[in-house]
Amino acid sequence: MSPSPVPLIVVTTAQDEVELINKTLRDAGHPAHCHWVQRLDQLVESIRKLKPELLVYYADRFKTPVAEIAKLRQQPEGAIPLLVVRAQADEAAIADVLAAGAQDLVSIGCRARLAAVASRELRAFRLERSLNRTLLSATQYKHQFKTFLAGAVDAIAYVQEGIIVEANQAWAELFGLGVDDAVNTPLMDLFDAGSHAALKGAIVACMKGQWSGEALSVVGRHGDGSSSKLSLLLEQSAYDGEPAIKFSVPRETADGTAPEELVEATVHKDPMTGFYHRRRFVELLAKRLETPQRSGVRALAYVRPDRFGEIEEEVGPLGSEDLLVAIAEILRGTVNAKDLCGRFGGNVFAILLERGTLRDIEAWAEHAVARIREHIFEVASRTLSVTCTIGIAEAGQMTERLETLIAAFREEQQRGRQRGGNPGGLGGDAGGDTGIQPFNGPWVSQI
Repeated sequence: MSPSPVPLIVVTTAQDEVELINKTLRDAGHPAHCHWVQRLDQLVESIRKLKPELLVYYADRFKTPVAEIAKLRQQPEGAIPLLVVRAQADEAAIADVLAAGAQDLVSIGCRARLAAVASRELRAFRLERSLNRTLLSATQYKHQFKTFLAGAVDAIAYVQEGIIVEANQAWAELFGLGVDDAVNTPLMDLFDAGSHAALKGAIVACMKGQWSGEALSVVGRHGDGSSSKLSLLLEQSAYDGEPAIKFSVPRETADGTAPEELVEATVHKDPMTGFYHRRRFVELLAKRLETPQRSGVRALAYVRPDRFGEIEEEVGPLGSEDLLVAIAEILRGTVNAKDLCGRFGGNVFAILLERGTLRDIEAWAEHAVARIREHIFEVASRTLSVTCTIGIAEAGQMTERLETLIAAFREEQQRGRQRGGNPGGLGGDAGGDTGIQPFNGPWVSQI
């Protein structure tokens, strides 16, 4: 590999001295790129623009002390090496320039030493610069790591007189709630009735300062109706100057399930949208349909941007992919934790919804269509407004077979596109042949 170019500044009033430095360094194997500065008032601007790796100062040509020149050479990645050139160089003179802040003093008559000193200082400067960049990268990595930890904190809530008065995002997410919904909620509402006695006893002991500090095993109730075992920590605290109990659930550490979660994220999910790949989505969908639903309804939604081919021609394949990622992010914000989201094709998303009634399903579709329609997308340096079509098929008695349900929801989405796009609703005219439950709700009016 050829040597790296050496940008340097030579401060002198004589052009032949610049040529001497250039020839000396090139003979030593350094591809020097010399910039000639004839006046000292040009030096600061030249250093800022050129970012040189070496500064050569012919001190005999100027009255300005070496110490003043040395003050100008500090840069973000390190101080630029300063070599002073005089007609003569003895040990006393070398000591003086070193004390003034230069790296060395060389004489015009000894080109070999000039080359050796320049090579030494270039090597030292580049090593220092590499070290500084490495340290900067390490600092940035440390900051990113701290940011990650800050986003993976314990679930924490403060309780006064049995009411949650403050909770963090992790606590709300643990129970499937929004932060606002988690606050001003009775603590006992978040736990199974079988855990209430143990909780009440622990609260009384903690308020008296008699709690041992050990984790309390309880069963938490989540917003989707499911439950899970939790290890709850309690400690005396205060909130707004009043006594309170701090409840926390430690962030889970890596255990035997971590590799499975890693495989799920890296193999089974689309890296751009975070939605399941088609094959994995179908597998999970089949398993979900095999499990009888205790209450409510299930439906499969088919989401597709309108006029996607035209958009792709306008913004290109990379821009259109960015658009799909943005749409997926909007859809993610409309679904519940229990809903199943997949990227079913190139520009098609599929979502299994579980809601209380068919009207709830249609309300979701109307909301999702409106969110996408009202959003301003910035893609490939362009601003776009996009609409989408959502077709929905309910999983009923005749659509329990996966193939039938998928065919039904594709048919509903195609009907929406034939109506001009931008609708979202449930099919109501297929009757018993497809198993789509009759529903008279209208499609969202076209905008």
